[in-house]
Amino acid sequence: MVRLKSRYLLMEIRFEDGLVDQSLSSSTVYHDILRSVENTYGDYGFGCIKMSFKVKYVNPFTGVVFVKCSRDYYRMLWHAVTFLKEVNGRQCSMNTLHLAGTINSCQRFLVKHNKKQLRKMLAQCKTPAEKGKISKMLKQLPSAKSMEDEKKKRQGDLALKHLTG
Repeated sequence: MVRLKSRYLLMEIRFEDGLVDQSLSSSTVYHDILRSVENTYGDYGFGCIKMSFKVKYVNPFTGVVFVKCSRDYYRMLWHAVTFLKEVNGRQCSMNTLHLAGTINSCQRFLVKHNKKQLRKMLAQCKTPAEKGKISKMLKQLPSAKSMEDEKKKRQGDLALKHLTG
């Protein structure tokens, strides 16, 4: 039996007015992206994408979205997302930050991306209180080494579980 290979897209929603949309949910993003696929590729594209498309994670505060789709049709999804101009009834643009074969790879990239964004914000801070808050956030983010150690530990636990049955 052949396993279904997937791709994960890490995207960022940026609203035109710059405000946060707390009512943003995975179901609204899911339906808006599917509508964009149907508008761009018609029934054929809709059928191809709908078969394996899932919105895995949405953060309404940062605008980060994890999307999973079939490896065969990820380009179709990626193209359709570029034409998406409205999510949840608000004007926006979607920026693809990363494409990967596993969700763990996307998560590692997201940690690096967040660190880079926080460092930019730290440089723009004007008050010591703001600098303190952002410095605290930077310290709370896991390092790349700790994420690798966690991954190795999980793999070792799975191997041990497999051997002991």
